[in-house]
Amino acid sequence: MQISYTLAPTLTPFDLEAVEARLSALPGAFPHPDPSDRTYVVTAGPEMKRFVASEISVDPYGALYGQGLVTLDPSGIRVHQDAPQAVLAQLRDFVTWVLATYPCSVFSETGDDWTARYARHPQALFEEEPVA
Repeated sequence: MQISYTLAPTLTPFDLEAVEARLSALPGAFPHPDPSDRTYVVTAGPEMKRFVASEISVDPYGALYGQGLVTLDPSGIRVHQDAPQAVLAQLRDFVTWVLATYPCSVFSETGDDWTARYARHPQALFEEEPVA
């Protein structure tokens, strides 16, 4: 399973309003309250969403441990998914939708091009890989 990666548009920029609408529809997702940060927090569900949202007011970034994070930018959507299965299920639906809706490339957090490996098979981003 991959932890952090970027989905980068190949032809035209993402329609960020449509992407935000899709994220907002996830039962555990909400925008981070920092207005300068276009990050969505993805939690396990509505109850956890309420809990994490209240914890963010006390510790804006510490409360994010174990949650999914999706940061939006016209140049790419950054996904961080070091989170439990209930969060991964929501992220899997979102990432699969992005890759089916927009022509884009997939890059590791260090810039390695993973497009051939994951663009047509996004579920592999969420599966444990065999150790060689």
